[in-house]
Amino acid sequence: MLPAPTKRLAILELAIGGMIWGFGFSATKWVLDFLGPVTQTLIRFLLVFLIVLVGDLIFRRKVFKGLAVLLRLSFLPGIFLSATLILQNVGLRYTTATKSAFITTLYVVFVPIVDRIIFGQKVKWLHYALVGLALVGTALICGTFESLLASSTGQESTWNIGDLFTLGCAIAATFQICLIGASAKKIEYPL
Repeated sequence: MLPAPTKRLAILELAIGGMIWGFGFSATKWVLDFLGPVTQTLIRFLLVFLIVLVGDLIFRRKVFKGLAVLLRLSFLPGIFLSATLILQNVGLRYTTATKSAFITTLYVVFVPIVDRIIFGQKVKWLHYALVGLALVGTALICGTFESLLASSTGQESTWNIGDLFTLGCAIAATFQICLIGASAKKIEYPL
């Protein structure tokens, strides 16, 4: 039986999750020295599949009903998740783990905007201002303004192709989360 949720437990889980997530950028950067982005993503997906399969066998869950519906609803989000991981891994080959982490987190501010465009969800105007602030902050961290000044004076830019791949990762993650949100309402028997 799981412990009753408490504020302290929630904070602990968030802290542990944040540490694991943050370490993931450095670990991925190290693994890229040995494996390509697609191979690394394939291995990650296979490991998760095996863990879920073993967990299912150990706990002997009831036969899953509606597997075809689940597969249909999860196909497109799965494609976007794969694109997210591959683009992030390719980006990490050319940029730093710190810049990758900051650029990737832009999906947090992109999700409500894409939800508005695709699903008609209401978004407060304050959110649009915060999106602009997040983009300016990311541009400062990534040295975009310095790059613009450098290119006008003939100096080398600090913005690189890895940053663009990572921005693509954030956009793919945005669509994956939006699609998961839409699909979750239709899944009768979640795993």
